[in-house]
Amino acid sequence: FLTIINNEAKVQRKTKLLILGKAKVISYKDLKEAQVKRTEKDATKEAKSK
Repeated sequence: FLTIINNEAKVQRKTKLLILGKAKVISYKDLKEAQVKRTEKDATKEAKSK
């Protein structure tokens, strides 16, 4: 029993950490500001493409 637990710990130490991406905690106000900026950016892109 203890050897099984010990082997699991060894496997966990051997595996490297994989960072998928970095996250940021955003407040509701910041989220709304980012949304407004995004819509403005999309609008300018649409205007340029026409």
